[in-house]
Amino acid sequence: DLVMENCPVTCSIAMGKCSPDPLPALLPANTTELDYSAYSAEAGYGYYTGTIPTEFGLLTDLTVLNLAGNAISGTIPTEIGSLTRVTSGGNVSSGHGQFMSTNKLTSSIPSQLGKLSAFKKGMNLKSNSLSLTVPTELGSLTQLECVMAVTNNKLTST
Repeated sequence: DLVMENCPVTCSIAMGKCSPDPLPALLPANTTELDYSAYSAEAGYGYYTGTIPTEFGLLTDLTVLNLAGNAISGTIPTEIGSLTRVTSGGNVSSGHGQFMSTNKLTSSIPSQLGKLSAFKKGMNLKSNSLSLTVPTELGSLTQLECVMAVTNNKLTST
């Protein structure tokens, strides 16, 4: 589970609010308590640690997903491919968005990200420890209006 520590008083997240007390988790341990109608998960630079729960794939109404700038480790769950309504990686004012950049994600980029057919802005995976190659399935993301960023990883070319 993703856990937030040292939460700033002004922090807010679409799936919960952060007060002076640290938010114990982005998602509840019991998936029956999930707000499946949540449309935005703006959790960038929010002091999150841990792994991305596979339950994120249940939030099929999400249109924004920003987990950038945390200390999230582990792999990107393949269930993220179920978020076919996501159009943005959040904070796209910079032109490249954030999505899952600047974390401690490892392993390969899942081919299931190619199912995010509505994704237009902010597919940013840079500054992690992702390895192998960029899956060819990402070529089906024809709605992308800006470059997908994958620099500062451990990717190889084929």
